[in-house]
Amino acid sequence: AGLRGTMPFMAPEVLSGERFETGPGDVWALAVVLLEMLLGLDALSGLLGWPVPVLPEAHRAQELVEFLQEPSKFSKGLATMMDMEAPPRRLLAVLVGALAPEPGNRLQASAVAAAAARSWRRRSKE
Repeated sequence: AGLRGTMPFMAPEVLSGERFETGPGDVWALAVVLLEMLLGLDALSGLLGWPVPVLPEAHRAQELVEFLQEPSKFSKGLATMMDMEAPPRRLLAVLVGALAPEPGNRLQASAVAAAAARSWRRRSKE
């Protein structure tokens, strides 16, 4: 048996083996996809210093939580990977919200979609 899934698309609550709602886990996975679209494959693993491929192990949940509880670490890592002084504020807000360690604090899918739509509308007016 054991955990089954693809790291790091598995949210901390999934990795820890707790009962979980699927919606927040889906938002987590969506945020990881966004990171990989922006920064390339294994972006979150790279930010965490994990080997690739990383196995879905329960202790990884605590590593994710500890890393993401300090948004400044996440922001600095993103900025470095994006070769920028700081990541765009709105992008950082969406990623931090979608990757919140506690599922109840995570953005809902509709909020992520709304942020993307606002960004698209702004760009299409340019």
